[in-house]
Amino acid sequence: MSSYKGSSWFKWDLHVHTPDSLVSEYGGDWDKFITNIESLPPEFKVIGINDYIFIDGYRRVLEEKAKGRFPNIEIFYLLLS
Repeated sequence: MSSYKGSSWFKWDLHVHTPDSLVSEYGGDWDKFITNIESLPPEFKVIGINDYIFIDGYRRVLEEKAKGRFPNIEIFYLLLS
């Protein structure tokens, strides 16, 4: 008998705005943003940061990830429009 388990499916959200985005719903509230991302169901593994022409929010996300935040998220992508 094989130990092959088959396909694994995960959810990706490739259009998330950080509090540093011009169109963010967080109004600069990083604590709320971090809490919301960390509260996602465990099947969410990839988040795409889309703050248009700015990368400050993406950098902050990577800094927070390096500190141990967002343990449920495996990858953050930077998406520039």
